[in-house]
Amino acid sequence: MKTTKKLLLAVAVICCAIFAGCGKGGTLHGFEFKKMNLNGVKVLALATDESSSKDGEIVQAPLYSVSDDGTLVEIEYTIEVRGTGDAVEYVKANCRLAMKYVYRIGDDWLRLYDCKYECPGLEEMSPSMQELIQRKILDHDAPDFLVRLSDGALFKWNHDAGAPQLGWDYFRQSDTYGIMEILNHEIISVTHDNHLVRLVDKGNTIDVTTMISDNIHTSYIATSDEEGVVGAELIYSTGGYYYSIDDAAPYVIFPKSGEIRAVNTNDSEQSVSYYLDRIVGHNGKLYLARVTNSGTKFYKVTADTQNNMVEVSDPIYTIPMQFDVRNCDGPNPVFHNSEVMSWIDYSRVITFDPVNLTHTEKQLPYRYPDGLENYYDGVAYILDNYGENHPTEYWICDLAADDAESHPINWGNVLDPYNQMMVQSTMHGFWFSPGCMAFISSCALTDGRQLNFFIDVVGENAGQVRTAITGEQGAAGKVISTLVRLN
Repeated sequence: MKTTKKLLLAVAVICCAIFAGCGKGGTLHGFEFKKMNLNGVKVLALATDESSSKDGEIVQAPLYSVSDDGTLVEIEYTIEVRGTGDAVEYVKANCRLAMKYVYRIGDDWLRLYDCKYECPGLEEMSPSMQELIQRKILDHDAPDFLVRLSDGALFKWNHDAGAPQLGWDYFRQSDTYGIMEILNHEIISVTHDNHLVRLVDKGNTIDVTTMISDNIHTSYIATSDEEGVVGAELIYSTGGYYYSIDDAAPYVIFPKSGEIRAVNTNDSEQSVSYYLDRIVGHNGKLYLARVTNSGTKFYKVTADTQNNMVEVSDPIYTIPMQFDVRNCDGPNPVFHNSEVMSWIDYSRVITFDPVNLTHTEKQLPYRYPDGLENYYDGVAYILDNYGENHPTEYWICDLAADDAESHPINWGNVLDPYNQMMVQSTMHGFWFSPGCMAFISSCALTDGRQLNFFIDVVGENAGQVRTAITGEQGAAGKVISTLVRLN
């Protein structure tokens, strides 16, 4: 049985704030974050006045846009406020969201993850206004949000509406692969309790529909725009029987009808006992992987949406070795924007090209990181010395290539205006931001501002060092923790 909920546009209403607060500053009955202004924004940044981590913990930071010349401008929000007096105007003009991470979901959406409300400048207001804002806004938890990129509209998205639980250290875009996927502009999401929901944009609302019944569970999905279906590994539980996600089997789900079909082959060679069949997603297509005595076989999975039927081809390719395509070191077997599927298994690199029907197997090359969590669409970007203040080259480690590819870094004259102002002891080592595909570092200036460095690794400016100044004259400089490229 399908169940449907409605997410009202930006329904960030604080339930505890429905009672009027009185005081010199007026009253507050409730508020809603409706939109963020993304007009002309190409890159978003999370930046904070503090270090980007405290004892290894990522802190919540407000959003900024990054202009072509490197200037950071704080994102503005449209906030509807119910109340009276100065409190209403203060909230509209000053309140904002801070968050730990921003995830890109396809071409149309962002997810603002682990948010909180902030009200800068509150300490300058009257004591009664401070007490009112603190009690009505700051003392309450903020929801997570979905952002529609076409107009900046905000939609509340928490666990009760199907948002996934990403864990404590999920701050890489590839962490969403197989958890939040796009199917023909709709969001398909694995929930925090291993169920599955479908989010459909209805303009001012989002329909959230459950796709599987309560006794079915899944841990990851792969979508196929071409077929219009969702591939998933499902496990059924009945009568309180304890299930293990690790024992899940491959199925195809038809979103429009809600029908579920098992993915079975006509191959007489069955999988070996300690491996299970796996469904694999690659650039919008579905494949089945089976580990047999003769090797790891791949089959193409197609769907007939008119009749809710699934067809599995004969084996299209066999890699003459056994490896677990799901439980190798790394994320779920879902690959985006990559010519090949790739895995790392005990320092071996295995790739499979389902279009040209070829594979490679080799030892992990020199300089290549040894965990798939370091790769983005099968490619890692590294510096020889991340602690180096002025690196001169970076390396592209493509799992489909035989060796790392060196690229020079061009500093040009970007340091000339700041050489006499840089506090060298504050220079941070470079780190890689997958959201913006750039290495990032920063350094304090003697006037209190922060000088941020960016080294792009893709596009026409690859290898070029860019700078951005954050922090007002005489104030503590801001440290950028995350960059997300919008176009």
